[in-house]
Amino acid sequence: MEQIRPPSSHAVAVYFNGGIAYCFDRAPRNMRSIDDVTRALEQIVWQSKADCSVPIYARRDGFLIFDFDKCADFSHRTGGADVQAANEQQQMNRLRYQYVNAFLMGVHSGLSETMNTGTPVQSPLNGLNWCKAVANDGQWLITDSLAQPVNGSNFLARDLQVDVLDHAVRVIAQCEELFDDGHKILELCLIAGNQYALHQFESAHLIAWSVIEKSLNKMWAKLLHDLNSANGGHTSINRDRRDLLTGRDYTASIVTQQLSLHKIIDDDMLFRLDEARRTRNSFAHSLKPVTWEDAGRALKTANDILSKVIGIRVYCQAAVSWRN
Repeated sequence: MEQIRPPSSHAVAVYFNGGIAYCFDRAPRNMRSIDDVTRALEQIVWQSKADCSVPIYARRDGFLIFDFDKCADFSHRTGGADVQAANEQQQMNRLRYQYVNAFLMGVHSGLSETMNTGTPVQSPLNGLNWCKAVANDGQWLITDSLAQPVNGSNFLARDLQVDVLDHAVRVIAQCEELFDDGHKILELCLIAGNQYALHQFESAHLIAWSVIEKSLNKMWAKLLHDLNSANGGHTSINRDRRDLLTGRDYTASIVTQQLSLHKIIDDDMLFRLDEARRTRNSFAHSLKPVTWEDAGRALKTANDILSKVIGIRVYCQAAVSWRN
Protein backbone atom coordinates (compact mmCIF):
# COMPACT_ATOMS: atom_id res chain seq x y z
CA MET A 1 0.00 0.00 0.00
CA GLU A 2 1.25 3.48 -0.88
CA GLN A 3 2.53 5.41 2.10
CA ILE A 4 0.48 8.41 3.15
CA ARG A 5 2.55 11.49 3.80
CA PRO A 6 2.15 13.34 7.08
CA PRO A 7 0.71 16.85 6.85
CA SER A 8 3.00 19.77 6.07
CA SER A 9 3.05 22.77 8.37
CA HIS A 10 1.29 25.87 7.08
CA ALA A 11 -1.45 28.30 7.99
CA VAL A 12 -4.88 28.56 6.36
CA ALA A 13 -5.91 31.73 4.54
CA VAL A 14 -9.32 32.90 3.38
CA TYR A 15 -10.24 36.00 1.45
CA PHE A 16 -13.15 37.98 2.89
CA ASN A 17 -15.44 38.29 -0.10
CA GLY A 18 -17.96 40.92 0.81
CA GLY A 19 -19.61 41.25 -2.58
CA ILE A 20 -17.46 44.33 -3.15
CA ALA A 21 -13.71 44.53 -2.63
CA TYR A 22 -12.71 45.52 0.90
CA CYS A 23 -9.32 46.35 2.37
CA PHE A 24 -8.87 45.87 6.10
CA ASP A 25 -8.06 49.13 7.85
CA ARG A 26 -7.71 51.29 4.73
CA ALA A 27 -6.80 50.89 1.09
CA PRO A 28 -3.37 52.22 0.06
CA ARG A 29 -3.57 55.67 -1.47
CA ASN A 30 -1.13 58.25 -2.84
CA MET A 31 1.60 55.66 -3.33
CA ARG A 32 4.56 56.46 -5.57
CA SER A 33 4.73 53.13 -7.35
CA ILE A 34 2.85 49.88 -7.82
CA ASP A 35 5.53 48.15 -5.73
CA ASP A 36 4.64 50.43 -2.83
CA VAL A 37 0.98 49.53 -3.32
CA THR A 38 1.79 45.82 -3.33
CA ARG A 39 3.83 46.08 -0.13
CA ALA A 40 1.04 48.03 1.54
CA LEU A 41 -1.57 45.47 0.48
CA GLU A 42 0.49 42.59 1.90
CA GLN A 43 1.01 44.34 5.23
CA ILE A 44 -0.49 42.80 8.38
CA VAL A 45 -2.82 45.45 9.81
CA TRP A 46 -4.49 43.46 12.60
CA GLN A 47 -3.82 40.40 14.71
CA SER A 48 -5.76 38.66 17.43
CA LYS A 49 -4.72 39.08 21.04
CA ALA A 50 -3.11 36.40 23.17
CA ASP A 51 -6.44 35.34 24.71
CA CYS A 52 -7.79 34.25 21.31
CA SER A 53 -7.66 30.48 20.91
CA VAL A 54 -6.10 30.68 17.43
CA PRO A 55 -3.57 33.30 16.24
CA ILE A 56 -5.33 35.25 13.47
CA TYR A 57 -3.85 37.89 11.19
CA ALA A 58 -5.53 40.25 8.74
CA ARG A 59 -3.67 41.37 5.65
CA ARG A 60 -4.66 44.75 4.27
CA ASP A 61 -5.80 43.20 0.98
CA GLY A 62 -8.67 41.32 2.64
CA PHE A 63 -7.01 38.02 3.53
CA LEU A 64 -7.49 36.45 6.95
CA ILE A 65 -4.72 34.08 8.04
CA PHE A 66 -5.28 31.42 10.71
CA ASP A 67 -2.06 29.99 12.17
CA PHE A 68 -3.60 26.77 13.47
CA ASP A 69 -0.26 25.06 14.07
CA LYS A 70 0.33 27.48 16.95
CA CYS A 71 -2.77 26.18 18.74
CA ALA A 72 -2.68 22.78 20.43
CA ASP A 73 -6.40 22.20 19.90
CA PHE A 74 -6.02 22.49 16.11
CA SER A 75 -2.52 21.16 15.45
CA HIS A 76 -1.95 18.00 13.42
CA ARG A 77 -0.41 14.92 14.98
CA THR A 78 3.16 14.65 13.78
CA GLY A 79 5.04 11.53 12.79
CA GLY A 80 2.06 9.57 11.46
CA ALA A 81 2.02 8.34 7.87
CA ASP A 82 -0.74 5.72 7.77
CA VAL A 83 -4.47 5.51 7.12
CA GLN A 84 -5.36 6.42 10.69
CA ALA A 85 -3.12 9.47 10.53
CA ALA A 86 -4.72 10.51 7.24
CA ASN A 87 -8.21 10.20 8.72
CA GLU A 88 -7.17 12.22 11.75
CA GLN A 89 -5.72 14.84 9.43
CA GLN A 90 -8.98 15.13 7.52
CA GLN A 91 -10.97 15.40 10.74
CA MET A 92 -8.66 18.12 12.01
CA ASN A 93 -8.89 19.96 8.69
CA ARG A 94 -12.66 19.91 9.02
CA LEU A 95 -12.43 21.46 12.50
CA ARG A 96 -10.13 24.11 11.08
CA TYR A 97 -12.55 25.00 8.28
CA GLN A 98 -15.35 25.09 10.83
CA TYR A 99 -13.43 27.60 12.95
CA VAL A 100 -12.68 29.79 9.92
CA ASN A 101 -16.34 29.77 8.90
CA ALA A 102 -17.38 30.65 12.44
CA PHE A 103 -15.00 33.60 12.35
CA LEU A 104 -16.33 34.69 8.95
CA MET A 105 -19.80 34.74 10.46
CA GLY A 106 -18.39 36.96 13.17
CA VAL A 107 -16.92 39.26 10.51
CA HIS A 108 -20.31 39.58 8.81
CA SER A 109 -21.78 40.36 12.22
CA GLY A 110 -19.11 42.96 12.88
CA LEU A 111 -19.74 44.55 9.51
CA SER A 112 -23.37 45.04 10.52
CA GLU A 113 -22.65 46.10 14.10
CA THR A 114 -19.72 48.50 13.65
CA MET A 115 -20.31 49.83 10.13
CA ASN A 116 -24.10 49.50 9.88
CA THR A 117 -23.85 47.74 6.56
CA GLY A 118 -24.01 44.22 5.17
CA THR A 119 -22.87 42.12 2.24
CA PRO A 120 -23.98 38.89 0.60
CA VAL A 121 -22.71 35.91 2.58
CA GLN A 122 -19.70 34.29 0.94
CA SER A 123 -19.25 30.58 0.34
CA PRO A 124 -18.01 28.70 3.41
CA LEU A 125 -14.44 27.47 3.44
CA ASN A 126 -14.04 23.78 2.62
CA GLY A 127 -11.50 21.26 1.40
CA LEU A 128 -11.68 22.63 -2.15
CA ASN A 129 -11.42 26.39 -1.80
CA TRP A 130 -8.93 27.02 1.01
CA CYS A 131 -5.64 28.83 0.51
CA LYS A 132 -2.24 28.11 2.01
CA ALA A 133 -0.29 30.77 3.90
CA VAL A 134 3.41 30.47 4.68
CA ALA A 135 5.39 32.99 6.71
CA ASN A 136 8.47 34.31 4.91
CA ASP A 137 10.71 37.17 6.09
CA GLY A 138 7.97 38.81 8.09
CA GLN A 139 5.34 38.45 5.36
CA TRP A 140 2.76 35.84 4.51
CA LEU A 141 2.86 34.22 1.08
CA ILE A 142 -0.62 33.04 0.05
CA THR A 143 -1.14 30.41 -2.64
CA ASP A 144 -3.99 28.27 -3.95
CA SER A 145 -4.16 24.47 -4.23
CA LEU A 146 -1.96 24.63 -7.35
CA ALA A 147 0.70 26.64 -5.49
CA GLN A 148 -0.14 29.74 -7.52
CA PRO A 149 -0.07 33.14 -5.77
CA VAL A 150 -3.50 34.52 -4.91
CA ASN A 151 -4.30 38.22 -5.05
CA GLY A 152 -6.71 40.03 -2.76
CA SER A 153 -8.19 43.51 -2.99
CA ASN A 154 -6.34 46.48 -4.49
CA PHE A 155 -6.04 50.22 -3.95
CA LEU A 156 -9.54 50.75 -5.40
CA ALA A 157 -11.14 48.74 -2.60
CA ARG A 158 -13.32 50.20 0.13
CA ASP A 159 -12.08 50.51 3.69
CA LEU A 160 -13.20 47.98 6.29
CA GLN A 161 -12.62 48.99 9.91
CA VAL A 162 -10.56 46.59 12.01
CA ASP A 163 -13.21 46.95 14.75
CA VAL A 164 -15.13 44.47 12.61
CA LEU A 165 -12.48 41.85 13.41
CA ASP A 166 -12.51 42.64 17.12
CA HIS A 167 -16.27 42.03 17.07
CA ALA A 168 -15.71 38.68 15.35
CA VAL A 169 -13.29 37.62 18.10
CA ARG A 170 -15.89 38.48 20.76
CA VAL A 171 -18.55 36.49 18.92
CA ILE A 172 -16.28 33.44 18.76
CA ALA A 173 -15.34 33.76 22.44
CA GLN A 174 -18.94 34.01 23.62
CA CYS A 175 -20.05 31.01 21.59
CA GLU A 176 -17.07 28.98 22.83
CA GLU A 177 -18.01 29.83 26.41
CA LEU A 178 -21.73 29.02 26.17
CA PHE A 179 -21.85 26.12 23.69
CA ASP A 180 -19.83 22.95 23.38
CA ASP A 181 -20.36 23.20 19.62
CA GLY A 182 -20.25 26.97 19.29
CA HIS A 183 -18.03 26.93 16.20
CA LYS A 184 -20.49 24.64 14.42
CA ILE A 185 -23.45 26.84 15.33
CA LEU A 186 -21.77 29.93 13.89
CA GLU A 187 -20.72 28.00 10.80
CA LEU A 188 -24.33 26.94 10.28
CA CYS A 189 -25.37 30.60 10.37
CA LEU A 190 -22.87 31.33 7.61
CA ILE A 191 -23.95 28.32 5.54
CA ALA A 192 -27.63 29.27 5.88
CA GLY A 193 -26.92 32.81 4.70
CA ASN A 194 -24.94 31.53 1.74
CA GLN A 195 -27.62 29.00 0.80
CA TYR A 196 -30.15 31.82 0.87
CA ALA A 197 -28.03 33.87 -1.53
CA LEU A 198 -27.91 30.81 -3.84
CA HIS A 199 -31.74 30.58 -3.84
CA GLN A 200 -31.63 27.32 -1.87
CA PHE A 201 -34.42 28.51 0.40
CA GLU A 202 -35.37 25.10 1.80
CA SER A 203 -31.77 24.37 2.80
CA ALA A 204 -31.37 27.85 4.26
CA HIS A 205 -34.53 27.45 6.32
CA LEU A 206 -33.68 23.98 7.65
CA ILE A 207 -30.19 25.08 8.67
CA ALA A 208 -31.54 28.24 10.29
CA TRP A 209 -34.02 26.13 12.23
CA SER A 210 -31.17 23.98 13.56
CA VAL A 211 -29.58 27.14 14.98
CA ILE A 212 -32.94 28.18 16.44
CA GLU A 213 -33.39 24.85 18.20
CA LYS A 214 -29.88 24.93 19.67
CA SER A 215 -30.56 28.42 21.03
CA LEU A 216 -33.97 27.42 22.39
CA ASN A 217 -32.46 24.44 24.19
CA LYS A 218 -29.82 26.67 25.75
CA MET A 219 -32.45 29.18 26.93
CA TRP A 220 -34.64 26.38 28.29
CA ALA A 221 -31.73 24.80 30.18
CA LYS A 222 -30.85 28.16 31.73
CA LEU A 223 -34.46 28.75 32.79
CA LEU A 224 -34.63 25.33 34.47
CA HIS A 225 -31.36 26.10 36.23
CA ASP A 226 -32.68 29.42 37.52
CA LEU A 227 -35.99 27.89 38.67
CA ASN A 228 -34.25 25.13 40.62
CA SER A 229 -34.31 25.76 44.38
CA ALA A 230 -30.69 24.59 44.53
CA ASN A 231 -29.84 27.76 42.59
CA GLY A 232 -32.20 30.12 44.41
CA GLY A 233 -35.36 29.22 42.51
CA HIS A 234 -38.76 28.28 43.91
CA THR A 235 -38.94 24.57 43.03
CA SER A 236 -36.77 21.49 43.27
CA ILE A 237 -35.67 20.03 39.94
CA ASN A 238 -33.90 16.71 40.48
CA ARG A 239 -32.36 14.53 37.79
CA ASP A 240 -35.57 12.65 36.96
CA ARG A 241 -37.55 15.86 36.67
CA ARG A 242 -34.85 17.47 34.54
CA ASP A 243 -34.81 14.44 32.24
CA LEU A 244 -38.59 14.77 31.86
CA LEU A 245 -38.47 18.51 31.17
CA THR A 246 -35.71 18.15 28.58
CA GLY A 247 -37.00 14.93 27.00
CA ARG A 248 -38.70 14.42 23.67
CA ASP A 249 -42.14 15.19 25.12
CA TYR A 250 -41.06 18.80 25.54
CA THR A 251 -41.06 19.77 21.89
CA ALA A 252 -39.98 23.11 20.47
CA SER A 253 -43.58 24.36 20.48
CA ILE A 254 -43.95 23.63 24.21
CA VAL A 255 -40.55 25.08 25.06
CA THR A 256 -41.30 28.33 23.21
CA GLN A 257 -44.61 28.67 25.07
CA GLN A 258 -42.86 28.14 28.40
CA LEU A 259 -40.19 30.70 27.52
CA SER A 260 -42.92 33.17 26.66
CA LEU A 261 -44.84 32.54 29.89
CA HIS A 262 -41.67 33.16 31.89
CA LYS A 263 -40.97 36.39 29.96
CA ILE A 264 -37.76 35.08 28.43
CA ILE A 265 -39.02 35.91 24.93
CA ASP A 266 -41.61 38.49 23.90
CA ASP A 267 -44.77 37.93 21.85
CA ASP A 268 -43.10 38.98 18.62
CA MET A 269 -40.35 36.39 19.03
CA LEU A 270 -42.93 33.77 20.00
CA PHE A 271 -44.85 34.47 16.78
CA ARG A 272 -41.68 34.30 14.67
CA LEU A 273 -40.56 31.04 16.27
CA ASP A 274 -43.96 29.44 15.75
CA GLU A 275 -43.98 30.59 12.13
CA ALA A 276 -40.50 29.16 11.50
CA ARG A 277 -41.44 25.87 13.17
CA ARG A 278 -44.61 25.47 11.11
CA THR A 279 -42.77 26.19 7.88
CA ARG A 280 -40.05 23.72 8.80
CA ASN A 281 -42.60 21.00 9.61
CA SER A 282 -44.58 21.64 6.42
CA PHE A 283 -41.48 21.12 4.33
CA ALA A 284 -40.03 18.23 6.35
CA HIS A 285 -43.28 16.24 6.43
CA SER A 286 -45.13 17.33 3.27
CA LEU A 287 -42.42 18.96 1.11
CA LYS A 288 -44.40 22.16 0.92
CA PRO A 289 -42.35 24.92 -0.72
CA VAL A 290 -40.33 27.39 1.31
CA THR A 291 -40.44 30.91 -0.10
CA TRP A 292 -37.61 33.41 -0.01
CA GLU A 293 -39.66 35.39 2.53
CA ASP A 294 -39.97 32.30 4.76
CA ALA A 295 -36.24 31.64 4.62
CA GLY A 296 -35.33 35.28 5.18
CA ARG A 297 -37.50 35.53 8.28
CA ALA A 298 -36.07 32.28 9.64
CA LEU A 299 -32.53 33.55 9.12
CA LYS A 300 -33.30 36.73 11.00
CA THR A 301 -34.97 34.80 13.80
CA ALA A 302 -31.99 32.45 14.09
CA ASN A 303 -29.59 35.38 14.26
CA ASP A 304 -31.73 37.30 16.76
CA ILE A 305 -32.27 34.45 19.18
CA LEU A 306 -28.60 33.38 19.06
CA SER A 307 -27.64 37.00 19.74
CA LYS A 308 -29.94 37.00 22.76
CA VAL A 309 -28.35 33.82 24.11
CA ILE A 310 -24.72 34.89 23.81
CA GLY A 311 -25.28 38.57 24.59
CA ILE A 312 -23.57 39.95 21.48
CA ARG A 313 -24.94 40.60 18.03
CA VAL A 314 -24.72 37.80 15.48
CA TYR A 315 -26.04 38.85 12.12
CA CYS A 316 -25.66 38.25 8.42
CA GLN A 317 -27.44 40.02 5.62
CA ALA A 318 -30.16 37.91 4.01
CA ALA A 319 -29.30 39.03 0.48
CA VAL A 320 -30.91 37.52 -2.61
CA SER A 321 -31.09 38.74 -6.19
CA TRP A 322 -32.59 37.65 -9.50
CA ARG A 323 -31.55 38.17 -13.10
CA ASN A 324 -33.80 40.55 -15.05
